[in-house]
Amino acid sequence: MGEKLFTSYRFIARFFLLLSSISAMILQMWNVDGSKLFYLSVLIAVIYAVWMILYDIQSFIHCCWPELLFSLACFFSIITNQSWSDEYSYIRLAEVLMYLFVALINPGKSKLTALTKEKDFMLYFIIIATFAMSAGSLLFQILHSMRIFTLTWEKITYFSNGILAGLYNNGNQAGIYGFLGFMLSYYYWVQNKDWKLFISMIVQFVMIMLSGSRTMLIVLPIVALILMHQGVIFQKLTKKQRFLIEIFAIVGGIILILQVSVTKGQYYWYTDNSLYHVLDRFLGSRLDLWSNAMQLFLRYPFFGVGLNNIHAAAQDLLPEGSIYRQLRLYENPHNTIVSLLAYTGIAGTAAYLLMAVKYIKSLWSLKKDNPDRILIAMCCGLAIGDLSDIILIFNHRIPVFVFTYVLGYLWLKQRMQSEAVE
Repeated sequence: MGEKLFTSYRFIARFFLLLSSISAMILQMWNVDGSKLFYLSVLIAVIYAVWMILYDIQSFIHCCWPELLFSLACFFSIITNQSWSDEYSYIRLAEVLMYLFVALINPGKSKLTALTKEKDFMLYFIIIATFAMSAGSLLFQILHSMRIFTLTWEKITYFSNGILAGLYNNGNQAGIYGFLGFMLSYYYWVQNKDWKLFISMIVQFVMIMLSGSRTMLIVLPIVALILMHQGVIFQKLTKKQRFLIEIFAIVGGIILILQVSVTKGQYYWYTDNSLYHVLDRFLGSRLDLWSNAMQLFLRYPFFGVGLNNIHAAAQDLLPEGSIYRQLRLYENPHNTIVSLLAYTGIAGTAAYLLMAVKYIKSLWSLKKDNPDRILIAMCCGLAIGDLSDIILIFNHRIPVFVFTYVLGYLWLKQRMQSEAVE
C-alpha cells in the first residue's frame, strides 16, 4: 500500500512539474502569470522530496550523493554572496532542486511497467503540446502568406529575415521545441509506426528548418550521425561504410561552417578589423558573454557569484563596457559550463560533472537494438546545443524537464534490468 501511494504521488509531483514547465512556453502568450502554478509545484515537490528521502534514506544517500553535492554547492553559492543574491536567486535554486529531486532522481524501487506507463504519458503530453505550438505557427504563417487571414497579435512572429518564430515568439525556442517534438515522435514511431506520429515528425522538422536556429540546424545532423553510429538507422550498413559516411559528414560540415564563416566574416570585416569582434558578431555576441562570465568566475572561483547573480555581480566587478552591464538584468551566458563556473564555481561544476559521469556510465551498456538509444541521442543533441545556449539547467522550461526526466528514467530502467540479470 505504501509503495503504491508513493508511486501515485510521484506521478502527481512530476505531472505538476511538467505543467509548470509547459506554462513557461504557453501561458506567456496570453500574459498569464504562471507563478501560482510554479509555487504549487514547489510545494508538491518539497513533500515528494522529503517523502522520497525518508522512504529509503540509506539507498538515497548511496545512489544520489553527486546530486546532493551539486544541490549543496548551489545553495552555498547563494549564501556566500548575499550582497548580490535576492529572491530570484532562491527561485532559481528551487527550479534546480525540483528538476533534480522530482524529475531526475529515482532511488526507490518501482515496477518497470508502472515506470514505462508514466514515461509514455509524460512524453506523449510533450509531443502534443509542442505539435500544437509548431502546427499552429505553420498554419498561421500559411494563412498570412496567402493573405487569407493575418493574426495581428504581438505574441506571434511571422517569417522574417529567414526566421519563423511563430507562436514561440523566438527562433531559437522554436528550433529547440521542434527538435524535442521531432525526436520524441520518432522514438515512438519506430516502435509502433503510427501515422499521427509521422505527421508530427514532418511538422516539427519543417519548424526546425524555418526557425533559423543555427544551434538546432547543427545539432540535427550530429544526432543523425550518432543514431547511424549506434546502428539505430541504416542498420544494413557495415562498420566500414558507417565510418566513411561519418568522415564525409564531418569534413562536409567543417567545409560548410568555414564557407559560412568566411562569407559572414567578410561582411563583418568591413566594420571591424578585430578578429575577436568578427567572431563575436558571428556567434551572436557569445564570445563577450563567455569572456565576461569567466572574468566573474576568476574573481570568485570556488563557489562562483551565486545563482542568478551575474548581472548584479557585474555591476561591482566588471568594467563599464561589459555586456552584462549594458543589457539590463541580463543573466544568460549561453553555455552551461560557463554558467556553472560563473554561478557555482569549481565546487558546483565538479559536482555537476560527477552527476554526468554517473548517468553516462550507466547508459553506456545499452544494447544497439534498444529504441531507448533514440532518447540518448536526443539528450546528446540537447547537451551539444547547450554549448551555445542554456537549455538544460538554470531555467524553467520543457527541455530541462525532458532532459532530466529521460536520463532519470533510463538510469533506473538500466539499473533494474541489471539487478534482474544478477
